[in-house]
Amino acid sequence: MSVCIVPRAVDLDDRSGVVGSRLGCLGQRLTGLDFLDLPQEVPGHRRLDADSVGVLIHRVLGGTSMYVRALRPMPALVTVIAGVLMGSGCSAEPDARPGSVVPRATASAKAAVAPLTRAQLRALTFKDGEVAGVYKGGMGVQDPQPEEERRSFPPVSDLDCQTMLDVLGGERASTVIFQVFNWKGDIWGGDTTLAAYEDGKAQQVFAQLKQALGSCRSYDGTGWVGKFKATLTMEQAPGVGDEAVRFRETIPMGPEYPGDRHQQVTVVRAGNTIVTFRKLNVGGSASFPADLVNRQVERLQNAQRP
Repeated sequence: MSVCIVPRAVDLDDRSGVVGSRLGCLGQRLTGLDFLDLPQEVPGHRRLDADSVGVLIHRVLGGTSMYVRALRPMPALVTVIAGVLMGSGCSAEPDARPGSVVPRATASAKAAVAPLTRAQLRALTFKDGEVAGVYKGGMGVQDPQPEEERRSFPPVSDLDCQTMLDVLGGERASTVIFQVFNWKGDIWGGDTTLAAYEDGKAQQVFAQLKQALGSCRSYDGTGWVGKFKATLTMEQAPGVGDEAVRFRETIPMGPEYPGDRHQQVTVVRAGNTIVTFRKLNVGGSASFPADLVNRQVERLQNAQRP
């Protein structure tokens, strides 16, 4: 089995430790993450299987994933930093006391459609056996880390690009969850972000996203592995959901690596939810499977029908 030999002292949830040690892997390129076929244990080191290495690469490569809030550690899977910020869950207003007069504005708000809860969003994610070619246990679902445990980065150089990143991060959402996808034979993997909004708010946020993407073409930023420059190229959006956009983000990896980092980002609004699909590749091009995009959007739409 192909494994990556990692110094046992490295904390896989400590991004600086992972990057600083370069994971102790030798060989090809892939930002220092490479595979060695070793049948026995190496003293002082531990073994990572291919699916764990795949999601770990997201942490090393940065880009839009650099601007997400950190996720809780998972026992069975090293989680990709593809997750995003979750705003605090909104609590309902207390009911009026018996005999009191309910203001018209309050009554109207109560008639609005409530956003999907975290439990409902989790129920709409994919389970083991529902996606072909994925490792068993390779589709972990995560909640955001508590605010006090999150690490933040300075805003990027372009205001519109920062707006785009904020939308991808679910900055104004009521609830956000993340799911990673570790496909066999593909160490780069992918991820989705499901964000639920108060009634009508997702449409407003998506309008801001489209406006921002109208002028955001490149930006400089600082992430988990330091400074980087990203370039955006718009692509044909899929005909799914209420509205959708798609772009590809490219980040040069530098002269020591023979390929650029490419990440396709597809964002779809389905009612009062916004779902983001990311697919990463280095030195080539890759797209998130269209079938999974369609199925996830359909689930979100069905869950919001009366």
